[in-house]
Amino acid sequence: MNHLLDLLEPDMCPAVQSSTIITLVCALIEAPQNARTFERLDGLMMITSVFKSRETTREVKLKLVEFLYFYLMPETPSIPSANATASVPAMLQRSPSKLAGAFNRADSAARKRADSFGMAGVCIWMQ
Repeated sequence: MNHLLDLLEPDMCPAVQSSTIITLVCALIEAPQNARTFERLDGLMMITSVFKSRETTREVKLKLVEFLYFYLMPETPSIPSANATASVPAMLQRSPSKLAGAFNRADSAARKRADSFGMAGVCIWMQ
């Protein structure tokens, strides 16, 4: 997982970044353990920072939006339970709050940089 996240770095070419995003989806689909590893490694923070970067191409941003669409869908267990009427355990449900938290951390850092340049109003307007 670390190697995949390293391939999302801004110095990688867009084709490598796009392929890596598709590979991440394949690694996370129906694999809650991989999703937890992705979260422990701050993968969502990496995804959001690449998305927000001005150097990121449109093609890569489109792949990132597709990834976020997939990532924010509720997880379902890969093996059906014996009690099909039971609801999906809370552990298997993704929360949009994780995404909001990742964006908020990046936004607060941008605000601090904007304040140091006297551009706080610009940062607020961009929200």
